[in-house]
Amino acid sequence: MVDNLVGSYCVCNNVQYERIINVVESNEDILTVEHVQNYIVCCTKCKLCKPDIEKIIQYFRLKNK
Repeated sequence: MVDNLVGSYCVCNNVQYERIINVVESNEDILTVEHVQNYIVCCTKCKLCKPDIEKIIQYFRLKNK
């Protein structure tokens, strides 16, 4: 899954994807980037990481079905 991500962190907020992965994996109620933002400040300025965060969310939602 990590191979499909463009970067390794949210550039505008300097948040490692590993941290985002941990939050998404441990909270099944996260379905959108906006839900992730309730737990971590990410994807607020440049939005470059939004596609990667969406991939992370999709991966864990499909994995848990």
